[in-house]
Amino acid sequence: MDDYAREVERLTQMYEEVATDEENFSDSDDSVADPQYEEVSDHQSESGLELEEDELYEELLVESSASERNHLQFEAKDGTKWRKMCFPKNVRTRQDNIIVRLPGVTGPAKNAASPREYWHLFIDENIMKELVQCTNVYIESISHKYTHKSDARSTNIPELRALFGLLYLAGVYHGGRTSVYEFWSNDGTELLMDYMKTRVNSQYLPREIRQLAAKISGTQLVERAELVENKRGKCAYCKDRKTRYTCRFCRKFICLEHTVPVCQECAAKFPE
Repeated sequence: MDDYAREVERLTQMYEEVATDEENFSDSDDSVADPQYEEVSDHQSESGLELEEDELYEELLVESSASERNHLQFEAKDGTKWRKMCFPKNVRTRQDNIIVRLPGVTGPAKNAASPREYWHLFIDENIMKELVQCTNVYIESISHKYTHKSDARSTNIPELRALFGLLYLAGVYHGGRTSVYEFWSNDGTELLMDYMKTRVNSQYLPREIRQLAAKISGTQLVERAELVENKRGKCAYCKDRKTRYTCRFCRKFICLEHTVPVCQECAAKFPE
């Protein structure tokens, strides 16, 4: 048991002892002990219990040291103090802590059953129509700058909803610096990325397709000669000689006698 748990247990015992003494005292016949005794109303007794509860907690704070006081409560940046101790069971609940209605949404939100219906509670059809109308006014004002009408055509509600969806995707995937066009152009490629990586080195596909898949997926293209270690074949020019070297472009086996040296700058001008 750590220091905090022991301190909470000690203060709880102190609180229960004080509460027990008060109950024993209240069970006695006050009218006999004090001739000046007067009966009080329920409201006054409830207020008294609330005051006793607050006074007892304040006494615990005063009696405890500074380190113990820090263990009894949390203090927010704005100065709000939150108790760490639960309210004891033998004390009546304060009136301002009594829950009179169940928590939850109210009004039209009770009838909503899907995320889309909840979203329409904030942005309904009237707001969407006004957004479309104002957007079309702006598009009309700049349409004379474009030669083709398709570059400045009017928008509608489905397109505006698609735009909102892309903005939500940008927030979910932390793409604050990614434009809407990039999100739209990459739509669906993430679902096929793993499959494309497995097909990059498939020797049954044409080389052009494998190069394109390697470029999109960002993986390195491994040629057939590199897949099999120490693979050898007959030279394309001298059939009676075997070699392990291949041409960079056509991937034919070629011996060192028929190779042509190329510098790095020239080789960079002719990518694979």
